[in-house]
Amino acid sequence: MKEQLLNIKLPDKYKEGLINYSHELDNVPDWPTLLKRGWTFKEHLKLEKLVEIEFIKYSLKEMIEDSEITEEEIKEAKEIIKNAIKEYNE
Repeated sequence: MKEQLLNIKLPDKYKEGLINYSHELDNVPDWPTLLKRGWTFKEHLKLEKLVEIEFIKYSLKEMIEDSEITEEEIKEAKEIIKNAIKEYNE
């Protein structure tokens, strides 16, 4: 996933399915790595927000499949995702 993120062209507005999230250690490039590749700090923050959105969606799906979440928690998670997408789009 890290290589996928290093080569991504971030859209101004959030797009569903832009990345294939996988839960791994060290799967998100750090700021010094992005800086060396010509990224701006604003792009770095946008990438982090994208990964945050996809992580929440991934986790929510896993918890639903394992029946480890209540309907209220699902609603809360969806609201968090909605707000994170709004922040991404700003």
